[in-house]
Amino acid sequence: MFTNKHIKFIPYAVVGLTLVGLGLNSFIIVDAGTANVQTIFGKVNPNHYGEGFHFPVNPFSTFDTYDTRNARYEVNGLNIPTQDRFNSTGNVTVLYRIDDAKTPLIKQNYGTASEYIDKTMRQHLRSIVRDEGRKLKDSRNLAQSDNVTMMQDNTRSRLTNALEHTGIEIQEVLIQDIEFDRRIAQQILDTQMRIQAEEQKKSQERIAATEAEIKRQQAIGEANKQREQADAKAYSVREVANAEKAAAIARAQGEAEAIKLLAEANLELTKSLTPEVIEKQRLDNEQILFSKSKGAVPHTVIGDTDLRAIGVPILNK
Repeated sequence: MFTNKHIKFIPYAVVGLTLVGLGLNSFIIVDAGTANVQTIFGKVNPNHYGEGFHFPVNPFSTFDTYDTRNARYEVNGLNIPTQDRFNSTGNVTVLYRIDDAKTPLIKQNYGTASEYIDKTMRQHLRSIVRDEGRKLKDSRNLAQSDNVTMMQDNTRSRLTNALEHTGIEIQEVLIQDIEFDRRIAQQILDTQMRIQAEEQKKSQERIAATEAEIKRQQAIGEANKQREQADAKAYSVREVANAEKAAAIARAQGEAEAIKLLAEANLELTKSLTPEVIEKQRLDNEQILFSKSKGAVPHTVIGDTDLRAIGVPILNK
C-alpha cells in the first residue's frame, strides 16, 4: 500500500523517468547510405544529419530519413502514343540518387521521400516519355533499337533539366518490354514471318548455289584430270613417233652414207682403170678362156666385149 512516504517520492520518480526519456532521445544513429532531416516544432533544420552517431540532439525534434544510395523508380505499362494513333505500352525504369545535401530542401518543399518522387519525377517522366513517343510517325518504329535508344537519351536529358536543383541526380532512363497495339502486333508478326520466309528462301538458294559450285568445281577437276591424262598420252605417243622418226632418219642417213661411200669407191676404182690395166685384164681373161677351150668353137664372144676364145684343136688319140 502507498503511504504518505511513498507519495512524496512520486514527483521525483516522474522527474527521473522524464530525464531518462529525454536522455534516450538526445542522440540519433543514422544508417549508412541515408540522411536524416530534423524538424523542431514544424521548422526544418537546414543542416542534415549524415550517417553515424550524433549527440546531442533536441529530444523534442522529429526526423525524416532519406535514402541517398543509388535507387530505381519504375513505371510499368506506361502508355506511349505515336502519330499513327496507335497506343503502345512499355516499362520505364529511372536510375537515380538523392543528393543528401539537399534533403532539408526536399523536406521543406515536397515532404517525405515518397512524396518527393511522386510530385517530381513521376509526373515529369510520364509527360516526357509520351511526348517522345509522339515524335514517331509509326508505332512499329518502337521495334527498332536505335529509335528506343534515342527516346531513352532524350528522356534522360529532358528529365535532368526538369529536375535540376531539386535534389535528384538522374543516372539512366531505360524503356523496356514494349507491347504494341494488337493490330500493330499482328502486322509486325506478319512482317517477321515474311522476312523469315524470305531469309529461308535465300538460305536455300545459297545452299543450292553452293552445291552447284561444288559440282562445277568437281567437274572442272575431273576435266583437268582427263586433260592431263590425254596430254600425258599424247606426249607419250609423240615421243614414240619422234623416236621412230629419228630412227628412220638415222637409217636413211646410214643408207645414204653407204651409197655415198660405194659411189666414192667406184669412182676411185674407175679412176684406177688405166688403158694398160684394162689391156692386161683383157689378156688375162682371154688366157683363162684359152685354157678352158676344147677347140670345138673357133671363138667365143662374151657380151658386147671383144673378149673371145680361139679354139685349139684337140688331138684324137
